[in-house]
Amino acid sequence: MNKYILVNNSKLTYLVSLFLVMFISSCSSCENKVSPTDVDAGVLVDAGASADAGVVIPPTPLEVKETVVKDNWELVLPFGSNKTFNPEKDIALTVMISDPSEIVLVLSKEDFSESYDEYLIHSLRGIRASGSEIISIKELDSNNQKFMEIESKKGSITVLNWITVKNNFGYTLSCGGSAEDAMVEDVCLEVFSSFQIN
Repeated sequence: MNKYILVNNSKLTYLVSLFLVMFISSCSSCENKVSPTDVDAGVLVDAGASADAGVVIPPTPLEVKETVVKDNWELVLPFGSNKTFNPEKDIALTVMISDPSEIVLVLSKEDFSESYDEYLIHSLRGIRASGSEIISIKELDSNNQKFMEIESKKGSITVLNWITVKNNFGYTLSCGGSAEDAMVEDVCLEVFSSFQIN
């Protein structure tokens, strides 16, 4: 009975994460702050500057950063990201990043007393149950913690998931947006590289 509940919680957490990423990334009324004419050879040019001014802003994902520290985890986000904290629920943090790209990041933290491998199985089942295609799976270490990175895609949305277990909790950091936007992966990887579980 307990395993059944854990499987459903993992699926539910993933499905909510995927829904948030898909809903926000496909927002048709969202305004694009940079027009295609503002981008020249991979360099963002200030649209308000004259051609003679030569004002060039290199595209760095997290120029201004904000560190978020909670009970036993922390990560770095772009300054001004719209954050929602839910300490009482499995979804501990939901973040909407709108600059430089439309990105949704969800951190789930759920009670889990079984093994790392069991949590991965539950997570993979949740991803498959959502109808997402699994693109790649790889194990890696970050900040002295073992993670499984699972890249999945559903429609035009790509989601990177980093999954681990520590101190009787299962953690999933999901980050994604439009598969056509190269900045999504850069920003997600930079946020993940800052993620620490204490």
